[in-house]
Amino acid sequence: NYLGGEYSIETEHKSDNSFVSVSQLREPKVLGAIKNWKFLRRPNKTQGFWDKINSLSDSERGGSTWTIDLAKIAAELGFKVEFYSKSLEVNPENFALDFYNRETGGFDSSKNKLDKIIGRCKALSVHLEEKSFGLEELLSKINEDCLAIVLLDWYRLFDMEGYQGHFVPIVGYDEKNVYVNNPDFRKPVKDFAISKEKFDEARRALGTDEDVILVYRKI
Repeated sequence: NYLGGEYSIETEHKSDNSFVSVSQLREPKVLGAIKNWKFLRRPNKTQGFWDKINSLSDSERGGSTWTIDLAKIAAELGFKVEFYSKSLEVNPENFALDFYNRETGGFDSSKNKLDKIIGRCKALSVHLEEKSFGLEELLSKINEDCLAIVLLDWYRLFDMEGYQGHFVPIVGYDEKNVYVNNPDFRKPVKDFAISKEKFDEARRALGTDEDVILVYRKI
């Protein structure tokens, strides 16, 4: 199961042509773009907002958060939420990665925590399903009323060794690229383009379990 790090990875590798700013492209045709979602914006002088998020989070000792915990938080905030993963429970294969052993208290501790989070998700009517999305199927879910948050191996985008989980919302796509917002607290970047091939590689890497959260706009 599904662990992503804090939003602390710098984008110093953005010169890589698989990950470039939309502003650097000529007339990008972004399809299915998400607009005006208040919780996509970085709050300004709203410490109370982040205090509430932190109070709802069940982060690991290293500060990392399980994907399903993000789904739980969105549901606690009143959104309709769906969570999809290859493994709803803790995946022991992920503990072959140093990241999981460093960030968590180990398999048994993680299993106990995930069992509680899953129970809370069920109480909040979060849709939970073991499923592996094809990329085009995933992108077809995105519209102005549905936001997809995915877990990527951030290092895989830049052909780096190791694993670094990182959550990103998909904000659009076209024939060649998937566009995401990188919610790094120190250097947030909007509308970055990742080639579809590289994006699919990063979201299917060991450690991600191909996690997807679908969050629906409040009506």
